Amino acid sequence: MPSQRRHGERMADLKSERRHDRRAPIAIRAQLKGLDPNGSAWEEFTTTVDVSARGALIPVQHPVERGQVVLLLLPLPAQFRRYDPGHPLYRVYALVRHVRATGDGPQVGMRFLGKEAPRGYEKYPACRYALPGEPLPAGCTQQQQLAEAPAEGPEPSSPAARAEERRRSRRLDVFTDFRIQRLDPAVGSERTVAENIGPGGVRVLTSLAVQPGEVVRIDEVGGTFSTRAEVVNVSVDESQTRRLNLRFLDAELPKRLLPDLPD
Repeated sequence: MPSQRRHGERMADLKSERRHDRRAPIAIRAQLKGLDPNGSAWEEFTTTVDVSARGALIPVQHPVERGQVVLLLLPLPAQFRRYDPGHPLYRVYALVRHVRATGDGPQVGMRFLGKEAPRGYEKYPACRYALPGEPLPAGCTQQQQLAEAPAEGPEPSSPAARAEERRRSRRLDVFTDFRIQRLDPAVGSERTVAENIGPGGVRVLTSLAVQPGEVVRIDEVGGTFSTRAEVVNVSVDESQTRRLNLRFLDAELPKRLLPDLPD
């Protein structure tokens, strides 16, 4: 009987692991930050190919290597998070597990580590890291043997707590891709994702150097919605992530794109 019970517990653990590893093909606008071996900081904006609770597949133009640690900032859906379920932006350090070439450029498989950088990350930027049971990369010490990333923060202890978490995070479950075009075509456009949506405007991540009062065009990617929009506000947080608050000028957002939120 004890062996049967242990077998049942192990099967439950395996099912739980498979749920966490289940990848969803969601395109989410993300900011990526890292350190080169000489300590120089770099960053780029990208869009995920797929995500899970344990990691993501992301196109990366800057050269990276297996074992490298980077910082990822993105509006990850609440069901994939280990912490900060109600925060608009998920900030997580990630380990590069593989880099593969595609016709559209390199795609990088990343394993989420957690909220804090591993030991030695800023002091030894050239070092590469390994998961438990893996051989350490050349030139690194036992300090670079990473512990398994724990699930940070307890699960809500009651159905009411879980319902409240879902309510607070509901907007994060609605992702709409947009393309922002400055009205002067020479100064650029980009594809991005809305963090916050309403009938009269949106808040989006951006790398464009637009200013309050500027008018841009915003188009739904793969859809019919298109309008001019005024840049009402530009904000930059402590991680240097840049956001635009846009007010629609020609049309309201269609109801099909609005999240079904309770009052």
